[in-house]
Amino acid sequence: MIRELTPEEFEATVADNMRLLDENDDTCAGIPLVDYVERCIGVLEMNIDVDDVEFHYAYMNDQRQICHIGLNFGDENLYLVVVVDVSKQKIMGHTVLDLSKLKTNPDSKR
Repeated sequence: MIRELTPEEFEATVADNMRLLDENDDTCAGIPLVDYVERCIGVLEMNIDVDDVEFHYAYMNDQRQICHIGLNFGDENLYLVVVVDVSKQKIMGHTVLDLSKLKTNPDSKR
């Protein structure tokens, strides 16, 4: 099952102290990300194969509890952000993040 987070739920997972994880950090290893992304592709009717999805970033808060994993589907401004509760090793849900809309919204945190 996939779950799209409301804007309020997603914003509640965003912290000022989030840091970019490097490629050697395996904090989110073991999370069934591919299965989740495949289901998102189907439900969101995205015209892409899961093998063509590009990993772009992973951000973690300093308590190492919440991780945002950003995946790109070919549009440079459009990301599927999967939010992981690291302490439970569980996907909380996702949001579709359109950076072109954020750039024009000065009230946005990100």
